Amino acid sequence: MTVNTSTNLNGLAWGTCGSIATGGANGISRDYTMVVCPDVVDFGGAAAWGNLPGSMSWYLSQYASAPIVQVHEVVSFDFSIFITNVSKMIGIDLC
Repeated sequence: MTVNTSTNLNGLAWGTCGSIATGGANGISRDYTMVVCPDVVDFGGAAAWGNLPGSMSWYLSQYASAPIVQVHEVVSFDFSIFITNVSKMIGIDLC
């Protein structure tokens, strides 16, 4: 889905780009959200960001179709959930 905005995204932080995108997707049920931001958005030198644990990742447009970048973000997310679940099963607190 494409979310249109009149906000100038040039130099805007990646998290703000994500907030605009998810705001435009309110009411849509989803398990995982991949936000693709224009290349003018500030990613602090990174190609993408993902929350841990979480169900959302943010990508610069030029890297959004790169499998290695997608795998890095999704595997990090899944691995974090795995580690959290295992730690709960064996009684370790991973603050």
